[in-house]
Amino acid sequence: MKGKITKDIPPQSLTGEQVLYERIRTVKPPKTSDVGGNGHEKKMDGYGNWHNWHKESISWELSYWTDLTLRHNLDVMHIEKNVLDNIMYTVMNVKDKSKDNVRSRIDVSRFYGRPELHVDDQGRVPFPIWRLPLKEKKKLL
Repeated sequence: MKGKITKDIPPQSLTGEQVLYERIRTVKPPKTSDVGGNGHEKKMDGYGNWHNWHKESISWELSYWTDLTLRHNLDVMHIEKNVLDNIMYTVMNVKDKSKDNVRSRIDVSRFYGRPELHVDDQGRVPFPIWRLPLKEKKKLL
């Protein structure tokens, strides 16, 4: 509290291995991929008393995750790779990888203007300015 002096010392920080084996493995929270969303719908036994786990992040599957001192820091290398992958998939129009698909175009028509990007009555999607034609793809590669 403001203005009060406390003699309590903060609890000792847990290592990644302690968090993993003493907490996560004993609670056995569901994986993010299984519950999706935020996983708050079902509280695990002991929640709020000795743990605060709703779900286990997929990040714990990274081989080095338990060794990180600050696990809540973002993994910049993987974020950069994912952003670049998504940009390249979209620009190169990689089938089943591009973020530019019929569903995204329907969202464009629902939430934004840009009629030049809307899906037409036959379900065709107009060619956007950000997608490279074949000749330009070959130049890039």
